[in-house]
Amino acid sequence: MIVASLLSNYAFEKFNVNKYTPSEFRRLFSEMVSQPDEDIDLAKAALYISGTEYPDLDVDYYVNTLDSLAEGAREYIGQEHDPRARIQRLSEFLYVHEEFRGNGEDYYDPRNAYLNEVLERRTGIPITLCLVYMEVARRVGMVFEGIGLPGHFVIRTGPPEEELYVDAFNGGLLMSRNDCEQLVQNLFHGRMEFREEYLRPYTKKEYLIRILANFKQDYFRLEDYQRAIKAADLVAIVDPSLGSNLRERASFHYALKQYRLAIRDLESYLEADPQSQDAEDVRQQIRAIWAALSALN
Repeated sequence: MIVASLLSNYAFEKFNVNKYTPSEFRRLFSEMVSQPDEDIDLAKAALYISGTEYPDLDVDYYVNTLDSLAEGAREYIGQEHDPRARIQRLSEFLYVHEEFRGNGEDYYDPRNAYLNEVLERRTGIPITLCLVYMEVARRVGMVFEGIGLPGHFVIRTGPPEEELYVDAFNGGLLMSRNDCEQLVQNLFHGRMEFREEYLRPYTKKEYLIRILANFKQDYFRLEDYQRAIKAADLVAIVDPSLGSNLRERASFHYALKQYRLAIRDLESYLEADPQSQDAEDVRQQIRAIWAALSALN
């Protein structure tokens, strides 16, 4: 790989770092997302998420990895000025020379959503590969925004009349708006009506929430409810009143028989939206949990 030699200067620093605890990484994440959206460093925020699982993680090392990838990409793109050609050159650099790829063989492995693991293993899911692509592109003067299609994440660049989409999971495939619509139709077998809102660019906070949603989903599949709760706790730092997160966290607590915590989340859900369509169902859940608690005493 071209970048391997460029990273040699950082090899020592990777193993000679100031150690952080998971709670300190959580604090760093909280401080980052408390800023206005435009001031959030998306790569660092994602690495702070990683740090809650990998407390020896050296954030600077992985930021330097992105810098080095960009240095190699800049040289590979050269003097090319055509936007489409620049994207194609960048994709060739990342997917052919640097061997990034979508992990279709083990899609639900939680490591696919940790940015440090993606940079080390050169494989991931759409949203983390999009993050790598965006961060490298930004460093070489190409601005992309995240597009959260249902079931798949892509990125977009260019003005409306010349917009280009990139599927970072599938080798940097160039796509049009129509291609995005067809992708959604294929994923849902024509059962989902495509809406223009699906092409709305994500804010950085929304981007982080969607990364964390993957952890909740993956750890729920593994019945690792403690880690699923940890991901939900980080979502709550970004958006404390997000109803879907409160209900999901309640279910994780319930699975661990942490009934009072489950009730707390369900009550917070009702406080955030007392008129929600499922409010009565939630009240019934709360009553059922209280009944289960009383039977234990």
